[in-house]
Amino acid sequence: MEAAHLGIPIVTTNVSGARNLIVDGESGFVVPQNNIKEFVSRLSALISDNELRQMMSKKIKESFERNFPPGLTVTKQKAVFDYLKNIKR
Repeated sequence: MEAAHLGIPIVTTNVSGARNLIVDGESGFVVPQNNIKEFVSRLSALISDNELRQMMSKKIKESFERNFPPGLTVTKQKAVFDYLKNIKR
């Protein structure tokens, strides 16, 4: 969430909550768990493609602002973090 707030494109596995913020190929990449080869491939794509990085940076920032608007209270933010913390992994 912190990376999204800063507009940093994300490469993650398909863990709980990831799909709520990231649209695969648009605002970041979501790869299957334990697929190191694909994870490295997606990360390499972001490192080597400035245009892709800029586009994803804009999209992830928009997604974060849509899901967590500036007026969101600290109480609501805490509830989100508590929820994410308690998700069974």
